[in-house]
Amino acid sequence: MILWTIVCLSFWQFQSDDAYIFYSYVRNIINGQGYVFNQHEQVNGTTSALYPLALSLLSKVGVQLGMSIPLIAHLFLALALSTILICSSHIFLNGAQDTLAAILLPYFFLASPHLAEASGMETFLTLALLLLAYTHYASGRLESSALLLGLGVLSRPDSLLFAGLIATHYIWHKRNLPPLKVALLFCLPVLPWIAWSSWYFGSALPLSFGAKLALTEAGRAGLAYPFLQRLPGASWFFSQHYANYEITLLVLLAIFVYIKSPRHPVRFFLIWALAYILAYGLILNTPGFRWYYVPLILVQAMVLARAGALLCAKTPRLQATLCATLVLVLFSRTGLLALVRLSGEPTAKFTHYRAVAQLLNQEASEGDSLASAEIGVLRYYYEKGPIIDALGLITPRVAEYVRNKDFGRYVIEHRPTYVLCANPPRRKIEEFCKADWFREMYGEPRFLKVAKKGSALFKINNTRETSDKSTVAIPEPAWQRQVEQ
Repeated sequence: MILWTIVCLSFWQFQSDDAYIFYSYVRNIINGQGYVFNQHEQVNGTTSALYPLALSLLSKVGVQLGMSIPLIAHLFLALALSTILICSSHIFLNGAQDTLAAILLPYFFLASPHLAEASGMETFLTLALLLLAYTHYASGRLESSALLLGLGVLSRPDSLLFAGLIATHYIWHKRNLPPLKVALLFCLPVLPWIAWSSWYFGSALPLSFGAKLALTEAGRAGLAYPFLQRLPGASWFFSQHYANYEITLLVLLAIFVYIKSPRHPVRFFLIWALAYILAYGLILNTPGFRWYYVPLILVQAMVLARAGALLCAKTPRLQATLCATLVLVLFSRTGLLALVRLSGEPTAKFTHYRAVAQLLNQEASEGDSLASAEIGVLRYYYEKGPIIDALGLITPRVAEYVRNKDFGRYVIEHRPTYVLCANPPRRKIEEFCKADWFREMYGEPRFLKVAKKGSALFKINNTRETSDKSTVAIPEPAWQRQVEQ
């Protein structure tokens, strides 16, 4: 308990920019402004419905006690992480009498250098719900398992894959469909949200879903299959320099574990991991955001724990020695790393964007809009006007421009007062800031450097010529010229 508490607290310095998208929704909900990112704009840019709603309920109380929304979220996800650790060990211990693996699994999971990537996101909540659902299913409690799976889908839609595998397992072994009551309990959390979301936002799917796929279609990462190609770099355990060797070893261990564990629950999770990789890597072909890989890190920990237990199963002395050594090593690694993080500063990205927002709060006029490709921290701290998302997670129609590689079109469409670009500009998505038409509209930038991170801040020219959209000549994007040819 002490170990995971230290680790959870250390994640405080590493919350991603996207986490602050959730926090902005939560703040607007508890302030009575609705489920919105920008005031008066009913757009769903969150991949999770359950997480911001649950966080809003907790924040109603926590804010009155003087706690910030990020801190409340952090403590809430620490509870979810502890649920993951307890449930995963319970699955190995009670479900398979695999004592050594049950002891090692939490340490392998906590010792992963990538776990902090999910801090502030819905990932821990989703995994906790799915593991709880599995434990209920394994013990024959179908109704509660179905309800937890429905909540998992509400927490993150890709939980449908996990629910589908459980349903398939049930049908295969029972030679019958699940009872109607079970199906209705699964739908109970999901259908009301779909109905309300369709009415309130005009769509059951979040805007961010299409926007993220548009990034892949536009070739933003420069990779044909970004999720698959970034898999080694997001899964290494010992050294990023040997990531390809590590993932090869992991695959071999997974095959070994699968063969040697015919009735062990680890088989189910290995099948889920494979289906997850195929769905994200080939079917959806999503960008390789690091928190997408955290569910795979859990399965990786299961493989390492189970492999260790298998390799020394017939040697009790070796088993005790291995267990003691690994627990000591992983405790030292995890605990020391967490203490180093606790003593460190917030990330440079967070510090930089907060400073930019605070600067604009002092000089911008009420209603001035700000456009950027990263919007979470900016929205949470910028108080004067709306945020326009250059990638389309929040701003409608922009994703279509991104898909067509017309990255600067949103500027003409929305004419933001300020445009914030990285310095140097991000490849492809911000190269328009060098174009003549853009410089005619915005002039020369002001260069800002905070926490060793640089950006260029442009402000629109308030002249009659640039206030008329028809006077701004933006060149045809490359994709359109290619189509016409």
